[in-house]
Amino acid sequence: MRRIIIVLLLMMVMTSVCSAKIEMRCQPDVINIEIGETFSVDVVVKPDQKIDTVAIDIMSWDKNILEFVDVEKGNLFNNSLVWINGTGNVGNYTSMCWGCDVPTDKEGIFARFTFKGIGNGTSVVSLNSVGAAFAGVSLKVLTENMTVRVGHDLKELPFFFIFSIVLISFFIVIIFVIKMRSKAHKTPITPKNNL
Repeated sequence: MRRIIIVLLLMMVMTSVCSAKIEMRCQPDVINIEIGETFSVDVVVKPDQKIDTVAIDIMSWDKNILEFVDVEKGNLFNNSLVWINGTGNVGNYTSMCWGCDVPTDKEGIFARFTFKGIGNGTSVVSLNSVGAAFAGVSLKVLTENMTVRVGHDLKELPFFFIFSIVLISFFIVIIFVIKMRSKAHKTPITPKNNL
């Protein structure tokens, strides 16, 4: 009987660990900036159980639109041992951040990234490969990325707005041509003197 109870307890613990979901999101989720502006992205971790390790192995973005500037440790772990490694201006940041400390179940900022807008368009800042663990056991992590709009992108203007501009331009050209033709017909012809 004691063995059955122990097995059931172990199964309950394993089920709770396996069903745990750690949220890791980029904040803010959408931002609009101009070329040359810098902005910060907080990677926020919200655990639903105790965690003692968090890692971001790969984070990516469009290198033609955003330029990586800096990354710094957040407040998730008080005395976190954090590696910041890898290269940033190739469109992703690999093997960059790992933190481990006294277990916590409180929401906090794991890392803060700074970017600069360098080209018109839209880029997604993606958390491509992340992880979290407690006592050496990996936990499921749900991620939320962010969207950054830089400058003015004609592809993102609403269709009706672009259509309206084209239609108005067409009517202006038609009116101009009609006025020029009617002006040409109204010009009086001066009679020639026959001497």
